[in-house]
Amino acid sequence: GDSNKLPIPRTLDEEADSATCRCLMYSGPNNNPYLMIGPRNQVTVDAGGKMLWLDVYLESVGQCTWSAVNKVADELRERKVKIGSFSSMPQG
Repeated sequence: GDSNKLPIPRTLDEEADSATCRCLMYSGPNNNPYLMIGPRNQVTVDAGGKMLWLDVYLESVGQCTWSAVNKVADELRERKVKIGSFSSMPQG
C-alpha cells in the first residue's frame, strides 16, 4: 500500500535529533569547528558552508521562534542540563 512509499515521514523529534547530530558532526572539543580542507587545499572556516552562523540563523526565523529558542536555552542553562548525542553509525 501507500505505507511503503519513500521518503518515510519523520516526526519532529526525529528531525530535531537528526539536525543535532549534523551540527555536532562539524564541532570538536570546546565546540570549535573542525578544520576542513576544501577545493584546491583551501581551509574552510565554516565547514565548507555547512555551518551557519548565528546571524544567518537569526535572519531565517521569526521573532517568536527566536524568543522560544532562547527561553528553552535559558531554562536548560539554569537547570544545568547537559545534552548528549551518540551515533551507532560506522562513521561515528
